[in-house]
Amino acid sequence: MRRLGLIGLLAVVAVSWPDMAEAQSDYIRGALDRLDAVDDGTEYNATLSFDVSLINAGQRYQHSFVATASNAVRVSAACDTDCNLMQLRVVDFQNRNVAYEEPFAGASTLQFYPQAGQTYWVYAQPMDCSEAYCYVAVGIWQ
Repeated sequence: MRRLGLIGLLAVVAVSWPDMAEAQSDYIRGALDRLDAVDDGTEYNATLSFDVSLINAGQRYQHSFVATASNAVRVSAACDTDCNLMQLRVVDFQNRNVAYEEPFAGASTLQFYPQAGQTYWVYAQPMDCSEAYCYVAVGIWQ
C-alpha cells in the first residue's frame, strides 16, 4: 500500500513539469529502483538528482548541493501514504530560509534562484508519520 501511495505522489510530481516529462520519467524510474533497493536491504547508487529515503518518525531528510548556475532551481518532495503532512524548506550556507512552505499534504514544489557556487541544504520532514518510518521522495532540478 505504501508503494502505491508513493507511486501516485511521484506521478503528481512528474505532472507538475510537463515540459520535462521525459527527464522526469528517468528520475521517477531511478527513485522507484532506489525504493526497491531499500526494500531489499541493498545499496543503490545513481547519478540522478531524485532520491527516495526511508525516514524514521520524527526525523527529516536532508541533502546538500552546490548550485552550478544562477538558473532557477526546483525542489520537489512527496511523502508516502503513512504521512499526511510534510514540511519542505531550502536554506543557504548561513542557515537562512531561501525557499519554504508551511506543512503541506501530498506533493510540493519550491522554486528559487540560487547564487552560483553556493551550498544549499534541502530539508523535508514528515510532520505526522503514523508508522515507525515513512518514505520521502525528493527531487532537485536546475
